[in-house]
Amino acid sequence: MSEGAPVRIMAIAAARTAGAAPDAAPETQVSALVAYARALAMAGVDVVQLRDLGMTSGLLALSARSMADAIEGTATRLVVNDRADVAVAGRAAGVHLRAVSMPARRLRPVLGPRALIGRSMHAPADAGPLDVEGVDYVIFGTVFPSGSKPDGHPVAGLDALEAQCRATPRPVLAVGGITVRRCADVAARGAAGVAAIGVFAEAWQRGGGALEDVVAGMRAWLNGPEAGR
Repeated sequence: MSEGAPVRIMAIAAARTAGAAPDAAPETQVSALVAYARALAMAGVDVVQLRDLGMTSGLLALSARSMADAIEGTATRLVVNDRADVAVAGRAAGVHLRAVSMPARRLRPVLGPRALIGRSMHAPADAGPLDVEGVDYVIFGTVFPSGSKPDGHPVAGLDALEAQCRATPRPVLAVGGITVRRCADVAARGAAGVAAIGVFAEAWQRGGGALEDVVAGMRAWLNGPEAGR
């Protein structure tokens, strides 16, 4: 298993959520991701997940390398969504696997014992022993309605999250519709932490100390309702 602090707060990043226009030049996309990753690290996020499905492999690897350099020396780690090859080329700390990706136990010998490996799951039945072998954490959702998902996308809800936490012998992060206050709700159901897109991107756009406030608030609510008051 990987070394380092437990994963409790993960920000999922793409060039668009970092503030780059959809048709921005590649160097602009990379610059936006670098600035965003650095800001997230300074705010105290545990992990940044690079997830930009529109990028070419080359641009994804360049983005990963640049982001890894930007957060070097901080406690924040970078993982790349689904692409172990890009994670290695980009010197990321590890990879986050989709629910349908290859088993982590096949990647662990390649990436090494220190690599951070996570997996998405969408139902408690997904949490078989072979699915979590070699995994450091699991992301479960969509827990709440999410602006990043199309209308009608299935919502698992808190009861399913609790079932997943009970069924999974790894820390579970809740994803989907996460807000600062909802961190208390998911923690009460057994989640070790949260992963999110919008709440971080919106705070980044507001500027000032908004991003730091969001991360601090999340960590407080994850530590219990009284701590978050």
